[in-house]
Amino acid sequence: MVKVPFGSDPDSGPGPRAHPHGRARQPLRGAYRCAATARRRRGREEASLERYRGFVALHGALSAGPEIRVGRLWAGGAVTALCAALVTVIGSLVARGLLGLPVPVPVSPRSEPVAMAVAYALCAAALTLQATALLHVLMALAPRPASALAWICGPVTVIATVVPLVVRAPLDAAVATAAINLVAGAVVISLLSATAALASNWPGPPDYGR
Repeated sequence: MVKVPFGSDPDSGPGPRAHPHGRARQPLRGAYRCAATARRRRGREEASLERYRGFVALHGALSAGPEIRVGRLWAGGAVTALCAALVTVIGSLVARGLLGLPVPVPVSPRSEPVAMAVAYALCAAALTLQATALLHVLMALAPRPASALAWICGPVTVIATVVPLVVRAPLDAAVATAAINLVAGAVVISLLSATAALASNWPGPPDYGR
């Protein structure tokens, strides 16, 4: 029987090849028989599994939506209402006191300027608080509450700007009222959009490994 120089008897089936000097040959790095390679592969698989679990946890946390900070939301709504009231007060006092325009139209020119400015400001503040309540509902239901609020309040602002121009009133007073309504609406939309971002608390991924 002919013996192969390195390896087992060909008639006895496959077997590990022997070292020419009688020592066991070390497995090749990267081969599936190498213990170090197997440990590295197990480590990479465990790291990949941990990353996958983190991705799933983060996706679940983001899908649940942000936590609404109600106090911060309504505090921002109150500040926005105050800003809208100041815009209308300043605009009506400037228009009536300096320009002599009966603002807002179609109010009688003989009305008391301070009383009309206060009533105008209270209406603007009330509408702003209603917009804040709408934003609270949108933050609980809509995926993009700021965009939804802009799409709702934008047409309302346009209507409030156009209506003074079509009623029977002096043109200069109508233009002044339309300008005040436009500025107040823009202020409300911008400040409430910023409030929605500040009042949203997006959670991070939970500690799934603990």
